[in-house]
Amino acid sequence: MAEALDVPLDLMLVRKLGIPFHEETAMGAIAMNNITYVDEPLIRRLRIPDAAVSNVIKKETDELARRNVAYRGDKPYPDLKDKNVIIVDGEGRSDASTRVHE
Repeated sequence: MAEALDVPLDLMLVRKLGIPFHEETAMGAIAMNNITYVDEPLIRRLRIPDAAVSNVIKKETDELARRNVAYRGDKPYPDLKDKNVIIVDGEGRSDASTRVHE
């Protein structure tokens, strides 16, 4: 797509924060540069302890960093301020990971 449009291509990696007892259900999402979205009302409603949330964030942050190095190397993120961006999703994405991009 980037080639057809003659525009630069880069990756914005996002990791879902799955609830501890059902990892496929998102309680939030993270992205590089310490971008975090946590669904506080859901966490309160499900009575997920702060320590459990912190453990999931730590685990997914480590995996995000590993994948960032594997896929992007040490390339800095481009400055996207005041730019139009086309998001192409390679996987199904939860509402939580979409909110990281807002």
